Amino acid sequence: MGYHEGRDTALFLRKGMRVRSVEADVDTIASTATRHPAIRAALRESSRSEGVASRLQVLNVAISNSSGDSITFYALRNAPQLSSIHASTCAARNGGGCITKTVPTVTCADLVRTHGTPILLKIDIEGADRLCLKSLLELQAAGVPLPTYIAIEDNGALDLLVSLGYTGFKLVAGREINECDSDDHDGRHSIVPNSLGGMPWECVDIVTGTTRWVSAAAVRSHELFNHAVVDKPNDLYAARLSLS
Repeated sequence: MGYHEGRDTALFLRKGMRVRSVEADVDTIASTATRHPAIRAALRESSRSEGVASRLQVLNVAISNSSGDSITFYALRNAPQLSSIHASTCAARNGGGCITKTVPTVTCADLVRTHGTPILLKIDIEGADRLCLKSLLELQAAGVPLPTYIAIEDNGALDLLVSLGYTGFKLVAGREINECDSDDHDGRHSIVPNSLGGMPWECVDIVTGTTRWVSAAAVRSHELFNHAVVDKPNDLYAARLSLS
């Protein structure tokens, strides 16, 4: 969720994954389609393979608490990565103009019902992250398998992830997943030996400085666990695994 410039989508495709990306801004989808070789190749394959499950599908929808409706999306010209379904987006961060667009809605639960349970669910949807997670409670109650891994921008969603049955966690410096193998020299990142970019299980946890998954209690007690931090927020990765 949160296709934006497509860097994580390109990473997942290079890893051989089948990807379903969500992006509310149709203009962002159009501009990103030609930016990454992996995305271009996957889209070409999709256009040629009738009746075959495509490796990549980019869905022009907005995550909401209901499916089949429509919602106003506020797109920032000067900072498209901060665009959202919240009207306050324009007032708080408007510098180069704000465009409103009407976008169809879908819940994360319905996306799973339609496309199947993903191995990895990335959630970066500017203020609607927990809305997505809460809809997964429906699937849990119905016995539908949940994603093995979740990467979410809002680390304040820790308790909700625990209630969904996630047991392993990482507090990761806020950035795209494909960048977790780089070092920005501030002591919060370590290099992962993977030239194509790290996956959640390869990313380094701030709490331990290793790639190990830790308990919810370990994340909650760390000084950098603070979902209200705006300057450089930390993301939260979760895994449905037994800690060892």
